[in-house]
Amino acid sequence: MLWKVFGSTLALSAFAVACLAGLIQGHSFASCIKHSLVALAAGGVAGIALAYVVRAVVTEDFRRKNPAPAKAGEHATAAGVAEKRSGTEVAANRTAAKGPPAVGSRN
Repeated sequence: MLWKVFGSTLALSAFAVACLAGLIQGHSFASCIKHSLVALAAGGVAGIALAYVVRAVVTEDFRRKNPAPAKAGEHATAAGVAEKRSGTEVAANRTAAKGPPAVGSRN
């Protein structure tokens, strides 16, 4: 739906601008319509491409800010993709995350 709105809006705007510019410059009616139709087609294609870019940017930003919740036995990475982990790997990572004992500690 978004691509239809972007495409048609940009196409109609390009058509109107090209038509008015041609009339203001004193070109013939046939020349104005020909250039306006080319602008209509180019504006429609550009609007559709713009809609897909906007959708990709918004979707990526949403996924980055709202990662999918991890299922049991998985953890969420920075990219929001869940990775499976075994129980021993989880325990090893917890131990490694504690780091070396502090200086002067009895561990």
